[in-house]
Amino acid sequence: MTTTETGYRILESFVYPATLGAALAWWIQAVAVRLDGGMPRPTYWALAFGFWFLAYHSVWYGFLITAEKESKTVTEGGPQKVTAGILPKEYGRLTLVTDFIDTTAMMTGFVGLGFSAGHYDKTHAVVVFSAVLILAISAAVANFPEWRKKITSRGDIFRHAKTYLLPFTAAIGIPLCAVLMNVFSTPCEATNWLLLGFLLFLLVAYIVFPNIFSSHRGLA
Repeated sequence: MTTTETGYRILESFVYPATLGAALAWWIQAVAVRLDGGMPRPTYWALAFGFWFLAYHSVWYGFLITAEKESKTVTEGGPQKVTAGILPKEYGRLTLVTDFIDTTAMMTGFVGLGFSAGHYDKTHAVVVFSAVLILAISAAVANFPEWRKKITSRGDIFRHAKTYLLPFTAAIGIPLCAVLMNVFSTPCEATNWLLLGFLLFLLVAYIVFPNIFSSHRGLA
């Protein structure tokens, strides 16, 4: 088994389920505290952002467990036969690294929301939006090889720019602006809601129309 296959097995069977399980437990507890009237209470914005993280990573995990596996030819111990391999098609070392980065970013996001320690009155928007920015950059890097394969001439660069550069510019630009705004000022609650709304729109677009992001992933 190669290093990439070993890392994928760890990611599929442990890292993603553990990360999603912990995040879901923190989010459900935060919802319960909000409904119960406990103090301090998480804001609706924090709960909505927690849902965004859960939805995003559920899509990733759905890809890992349902994606079609690459074929593998086995010749040892008998006649040659073709079986399903371990790795999904188009899944390389770069994707593996970015997936590990994604899980770390989600945990960072929940820490920023204050959910991991139950500090619901200590939401750090800069940390939350920074985690989203890392996710966006990671996704752009992971999908770049797929987009690059479509480029065969100078004209293709401009023709396919809208399927990679524009969507990922929006996906990176929104959280980057949010980080800068929260670092150098204190945006009003409506501004942070608006920024979250843009991210929700991009997430829905990514799930429904993956081709606009040049994604080869089955569910994402």
